[in-house]
Amino acid sequence: MRFGILLGVACVACVTRAGTVEVSPQGLSPQGALEKIRAARAKGDTSAWTVKVAPGEYRLEAEIANAKQVTYRGIDPDGDATRVVINGQGKCRAFNLSENSRIEGLTVSNCYNDVDNYGGGVRFWYLGTITNCVIVGCTNAYAKASPDGKLSGGAGGGVC
Repeated sequence: MRFGILLGVACVACVTRAGTVEVSPQGLSPQGALEKIRAARAKGDTSAWTVKVAPGEYRLEAEIANAKQVTYRGIDPDGDATRVVINGQGKCRAFNLSENSRIEGLTVSNCYNDVDNYGGGVRFWYLGTITNCVIVGCTNAYAKASPDGKLSGGAGGGVC
């Protein structure tokens, strides 16, 4: 009986601590990392997570969506954000993140959002932070030019 109680306490400690997942071009994808985090949270994990993204290009088929308290951090040894590229391939937004999420040291490129009015490359639902990133070539389909040349109808081609 004591063994069962100790085992239960050990599992609770594992579930509630912060986690780190590493991705690389030859290994786990950014979306795969998010699935690992979701699986841990389904088991009761409520902690913040960090996804360390190795240098390379990651071509997305769908946006990385609704990750709460997750930091996506490029880990180029020289701190060069242009060596860690999240490419939407002109098909999708890269990140659609919520509540206290962060993006650090990444390039977000070639993204396209035609799902809603917010952010062609990155959308934060609440309290998001972007640090040392390059956001280039992203489009929000809802941002349209009016006859006087002003944009209307959408928010943020790159970030919202």
